Amino acid sequence: MQRLQGKTGALFIFLMTVIACTAIFLCSHEITVKASAKNIETPQNLVVQRYRNRALKLQWKEVKKADGYRVYRYSKKSKKYVKIKTIYHRQKTKWIDQGLKLHKQYKYKVAAFKKVNGRKKFSKKTYTVMAGTYGKKGKRVNAESAHIISDSEEPMGICSQRHLSAMIDTDSYTIRRKAKLISEKVTWSSSNPKIASVNQQGDVTAFDKEGSCYIYLRTHNGITGKIQIKVVNYARPEGFTNYNSANGYVHIMLRDYQTEICNIATYFTKLSQNHINGVMTISEGGNLTGLPNLDNISEIKTDVEKLLKNFPLVTEIYYSKKYVRFKMKFDTDEDSYCEVVYAAEYDFEEMSIAPHWYQKQFAPM
Repeated sequence: MQRLQGKTGALFIFLMTVIACTAIFLCSHEITVKASAKNIETPQNLVVQRYRNRALKLQWKEVKKADGYRVYRYSKKSKKYVKIKTIYHRQKTKWIDQGLKLHKQYKYKVAAFKKVNGRKKFSKKTYTVMAGTYGKKGKRVNAESAHIISDSEEPMGICSQRHLSAMIDTDSYTIRRKAKLISEKVTWSSSNPKIASVNQQGDVTAFDKEGSCYIYLRTHNGITGKIQIKVVNYARPEGFTNYNSANGYVHIMLRDYQTEICNIATYFTKLSQNHINGVMTISEGGNLTGLPNLDNISEIKTDVEKLLKNFPLVTEIYYSKKYVRFKMKFDTDEDSYCEVVYAAEYDFEEMSIAPHWYQKQFAPM
């Protein structure tokens, strides 16, 4: 009897274990399905354009793991976006909204969905796009194309700024040459804000990392333009290839102390504060003087000491924000000297030895 009870108990424990494992598997499987549905991508590149006088055409990029899409239109009555169309096909990424009022503006959003256990799980909605209806003589029309104009074609230096302008072409369908855009507002964005960011006025700020990214603009109806921004560290050039002077001391500095002067120039480009200036030199007692009290100044202290103590001429380092002068004096009266100069925000043509670097020599007449 006890033996039978032992077998029954063991069987009961085995069955409970199987049931528990099955439940865990099903729960984990369900969680995985829900998680994958929750992470469904939001449709990208949503654009809306005139299709006919009273119809607008929406188009977006296919979401690979979606089962379909839902289109929303803003309702002034309810003051929210309401669903107006559900599309049950992943590859159908176009839809025409017809029967609209003439000379009116409409706002849209789109979401993708995936079916999970018979229910639709939706992605986040896209950004808003707005477009208007009109005929050939419409006074207010949609954007047709977008371009970005830069105030310079050169790469940006680290920790520098640049302004970009938007040029938007109106819908070529209209025959009115003076037709205006329904909205001149554009949205700016960066593909990698760690390399360079952009504000909504088109001002680009490069940070302290070298690299490249794209700056995008988007019109009211989703038309986009882009430009590639390359960020380089002009304080650390690949070489001073433009140097062709017979000045032996400049040659020594560029050859034997290139690492030190580039480290110092990079520091004052990246880490210096506004409205600072000063001079670093070695006193008669052999001590370093003029080292500024700035964040992380210890990073370049060794470089400064090596240059000032070991260079064959008495040398001084003049600094301000994003600007450094390495002054080598031929005499103590400073009547005769030569300089290697770096300026992050200005590129010199005369006496240039590398982009943003130049040499200067002065001797009394």
